[in-house]
Amino acid sequence: MINSLKQLYPNSLLNPIDLKRPEDYYHFQALENSLFIPLCELKSDQIKLLDIFSENSTSTTNSLPANPIEESWYQFLTKNSPAVPSGAESVRILQLDFYKLPEQFAYDIWKDTLKDSLEAIITILSLNERRLLVILDADRLENDTVPQLTGLITTLDDDFEVATRGIIGQIHRVSQALPSLYENELMLFNQAIQSDIFKEIQYLSDTLLNEIGHEATAQQPILANLRQQILSNSEYEATIRTLFAHRGNLTQAAEALFVHRNTLTYRMNKFTKESGFNLQHLPDLIICYLASN
Repeated sequence: MINSLKQLYPNSLLNPIDLKRPEDYYHFQALENSLFIPLCELKSDQIKLLDIFSENSTSTTNSLPANPIEESWYQFLTKNSPAVPSGAESVRILQLDFYKLPEQFAYDIWKDTLKDSLEAIITILSLNERRLLVILDADRLENDTVPQLTGLITTLDDDFEVATRGIIGQIHRVSQALPSLYENELMLFNQAIQSDIFKEIQYLSDTLLNEIGHEATAQQPILANLRQQILSNSEYEATIRTLFAHRGNLTQAAEALFVHRNTLTYRMNKFTKESGFNLQHLPDLIICYLASN
């Protein structure tokens, strides 16, 4: 139906990243896709008909949060209010995106279950049917809190038959500077989810590395050539990404790739002969990882 509506309303916007004046659009939601149709092109009877088929039935992108804590954070982060929320000195924001949803999804139960699972969660903001912001009190975070949180999300995804990806932001003081810092992290997240291979929850530093890799590859011909070498062989690409994910640990990387350690060593030596880059040398591994993104 989305494709038909897009043809019917050619000025409509499909899954826009940065929508200006959302109040001027009718938001038609269909599972993973959001179509924003200019209200000026719709008659009242057409809106009523769209309401019947849309899962959203609203002409704005977001509905205001239900409780005062959610509303204060929502208004502050979206720069609609200068009032700084109280209750935490520093926060870490986890941005989540449901990239696979069943036809019937108990959204509120998923959200409430996650919120009740950790004391460090200040609140969870619903931006739309696919996007959530988890606001974490940085002072309550332990070393194992973030892995515990991502593990809980994986369990919830299995139970509710959904798939979630996201970015764990940096720790920021709750101040007037926070909305702009969040805006920067949001921009990185919106860029990251354009990639089909981004299907996990990762740290902001990983996303920044990917962006640096894109920029470096565009500016350095030698990296563009290296990127071609890597992407021309799926084994090389998988080896580099897995080695980097496991910080160069050969045993862990071999287990993740489901190959014997000797097989992994053979691949690495073969890559070194062809490219001159030694994947056991950390600077070389980092350069190859950047070039592969």
